[in-house]
Amino acid sequence: MYTFSLPVLVLASVGVATAASIPELLFWRFLQSIGASPGYVLGAGVIGDIYMLEERGRAMGIFFAVRGSILNP
Repeated sequence: MYTFSLPVLVLASVGVATAASIPELLFWRFLQSIGASPGYVLGAGVIGDIYMLEERGRAMGIFFAVRGSILNP
């Protein structure tokens, strides 16, 4: 999944950087979200698989806090 989503994210990011109109920008942002969203889902799934139930909430909190601070500075 990462192999598919990363090229989509990179291509869409280049499209966002070169967009000449608002509709074009919105199209590229939509495509960018399709490329970025698997990272959230797969990351949370991996955490759910490797941590025991008692530790999972803390690990998820750290994951989403770090992921959110990187994407939304």
